[in-house]
Amino acid sequence: MHNPRDARLQHEFERMKGIRAEGGLIDFYCADLSAEEASAYLASSMHPDVVKAALPGFLSPEAFMQRFACRAPEKYLVVFHCLGLKKTDTGEIVKTDAHAFEAVFGLDYPARPPRFVWLTPIWHPNIVPPYLCTEGRPFAISTTLEQLCLMVGQMIQYRNYNLDDPLGPPGREVAVWAAANRSMFPVDNRSLLNGRENSRPLVRFAGSALIEWTDDAEQVQPPEQVAGTGIVELL
Repeated sequence: MHNPRDARLQHEFERMKGIRAEGGLIDFYCADLSAEEASAYLASSMHPDVVKAALPGFLSPEAFMQRFACRAPEKYLVVFHCLGLKKTDTGEIVKTDAHAFEAVFGLDYPARPPRFVWLTPIWHPNIVPPYLCTEGRPFAISTTLEQLCLMVGQMIQYRNYNLDDPLGPPGREVAVWAAANRSMFPVDNRSLLNGRENSRPLVRFAGSALIEWTDDAEQVQPPEQVAGTGIVELL
């Protein structure tokens, strides 16, 4: 009989397989957690160097199921192909469709939530690599990784963001820019699940005061001084 951790991991895997669809904007790869890695993750509190060293071991869900027929993944590399923003070395804010984070379900899961590390450049008030918005914040244990992926995808698209609680000084810089350029949002309004325009309600994350973009959203008055520039098309 599976223990509670195994049952929760299998539940997560089944839910994650459900978000992969032809034409969708989210994909993922997965792996198991070796004893050595588990010790390193716990000792390092998920230092990014530990995560990046493990990246070559990720498999497609199909390949993982062939290799580990009776096990569920403990690590996920989630890749988003929706449009978001990043800042170039020359200071331009440009569009990009390359985004990824890693989620690790440690040996202390589900008593403790999974750990997340953001891996790609991004210009967002609530995501500052290697930290994702949930780092250090309340996390409802009932929230699944699938639900988190949908929320994060909407954040990348600037359909969902929080200007009142940015992540540190880098996040505050982005928040000032975003407040001044809100008329440009969302950057991408396609459905994450099928790549088409999405009119369904957005995912909310418990406890967050996130701004949700809609067609008739009330516009925020920009501040007197604008940080940064507009969006430059560069895909």
